[in-house]
Amino acid sequence: MTKYVFLDTETTGLDPHKGNHRIIDLACIEYEDFTPTRHVFSLKINPEGKKL
Repeated sequence: MTKYVFLDTETTGLDPHKGNHRIIDLACIEYEDFTPTRHVFSLKINPEGKKL
């Protein structure tokens, strides 16, 4: 039995030092023996870009 967790990110750009780019979404999906286990994690991180 082999388990994998795939991480996906969504960003507003590629360089946080130029243009104020940032991560706005994180997601993880677990697979066991090449089959999704239905264990999913998803998080939105200030997608509107409001100052906190």
